[in-house]
Amino acid sequence: MLKKNAMLAMALSMSSVAHIVGSRSARSKNGIMNAHVEAAAPRARWNAAETQIARRAEIFWSTADGAELRSKEAIDRYLVLNLLAENAGLTRKMIECKMTSAHDFLNWKKQELFWTLERLGRRLGLESLAGRASQFLGKGRRQAPEAPVQAAQAPQIRLAPWAAALACAAPPHFVSKRILIECINSAISEAENGIGRSTRNLVKRAVATGAGTPILIYKNWLASLLSQDISSDFRVEAGDVLLIAEPTEASALRRLIDLAEEAGASVAIVVHDLIPIKHPGAVEVSHALWFGAWIDEFLPRADCLLTVSKSVALDVQRYFRSGGARPKPGARLAWFHHGFDLGRIGEESSPRSARLCIEKSPFFLSVGTIEPRKGLSVALDAFEMLWAKGNLYSYVIAGREGWLSQALASRITTHAEFGKRLIWLQDATDVELRQLYAKAEALIFASFDEGFGFPLIEAAGCGTRAIVSDIPVFREIAPAEVNYFNPLDAESLANQIEENRRTRSSRPGAEMLSGAESADIVFKLLRNDSLVRERWLPLA
Repeated sequence: MLKKNAMLAMALSMSSVAHIVGSRSARSKNGIMNAHVEAAAPRARWNAAETQIARRAEIFWSTADGAELRSKEAIDRYLVLNLLAENAGLTRKMIECKMTSAHDFLNWKKQELFWTLERLGRRLGLESLAGRASQFLGKGRRQAPEAPVQAAQAPQIRLAPWAAALACAAPPHFVSKRILIECINSAISEAENGIGRSTRNLVKRAVATGAGTPILIYKNWLASLLSQDISSDFRVEAGDVLLIAEPTEASALRRLIDLAEEAGASVAIVVHDLIPIKHPGAVEVSHALWFGAWIDEFLPRADCLLTVSKSVALDVQRYFRSGGARPKPGARLAWFHHGFDLGRIGEESSPRSARLCIEKSPFFLSVGTIEPRKGLSVALDAFEMLWAKGNLYSYVIAGREGWLSQALASRITTHAEFGKRLIWLQDATDVELRQLYAKAEALIFASFDEGFGFPLIEAAGCGTRAIVSDIPVFREIAPAEVNYFNPLDAESLANQIEENRRTRSSRPGAEMLSGAESADIVFKLLRNDSLVRERWLPLA
């Protein structure tokens, strides 16, 4: 049953477009043959991808015990239902748009694809990608092909404001061996997410203390972020520690690790989670394929693997022990925790969040991107149960729409309570989050899996109670005052929400690890400091 559910989740995820194209074409005049012709090639590619991804997940779970397999089966059932809802949403979209053929549907999906590529190109400063996407969208004139970057010509890099400010700083005086923090994704993006927060925290602390320096690998060009002239070349030296703080484009990272190995430097990689391998039905197909290949190639090349929780470290152990790959001889594994980094409550104010805190009280809060593993549909089920019983609680969701979430987004925005007792903030700032955390009855964190869980420590740092799913990583990082419910169980969550209102326990006063303290632990691990010896685990 476990394998059947997992395979069904992947099949639904990867064949949904082909299935809908075929079914719509078959209903159009002379469309039956067209459907087979149009869908056959993509289906063959998707079937191959499905086999590869499902096989990787099967290998990972091959050493799981009975309790883990039962939990995995429940997650697979949940993901199957989510993907069925997504497929139904696609079909409704076609009907609403009066799409009468596979050609209409594919044109619609093509427009959606190239709009995404254009936005991605603009954000990453890849003008050629953005320009070509614009051509397909009919938004721009045809542009001449971009000239290839010569070996001696540095690319122009658009830095995010935080990175641009650091670029003017003087290079640090290193207290010992250099730690080179590769941070190109965060340096050119202003997106707010857990990985970006973690990288920025490491970079800023490294610069402030002289523990390390941020570097950028871009179009095979290596530069220091702290150089007065960012186009100046930068060289890795013997004894350096190269820290890959976030997943980086494969060809550039391959070149960077080659340079480090040639120079006699060591390589460390931060592993934030293995969720696309463990639960491929929770992410888009392209990401599951890319992530699996990235992990398979680069983890075995690392001299040191650092994970953001002990739970992820155990996943990395399982990945290697189940035969996913072989670690580099002598490689080490250690874990650390992120620190609280939202700032001091009340230092600024936001009219929007202040109004919500007054008008919607008492309210419960969920924070994070809307995507399948966050369990937000389960949380909404729980509040519907409570509203049906006459409870007046409000539910505020703060997070942008993510992947495989169109059905849930539609459910939220068409809900009878939307704008009343159900609020969705897609663009909440740190200032607004601080206010919302401080006034919320409790944080609702319903994920079935996480690598860490920033909202949980943010809530604790703001003195806010939390009601969270009972998963290993939350047991690891949560303060003592947290209440747990059975993962993916709406009734269990609803009971905990009512219990939270009845008991009205005092707000937690947990001492949270700061962002600076978290970064210092990472630097000690990279220097093999004996003070953090208890954080090392056997890798294989």
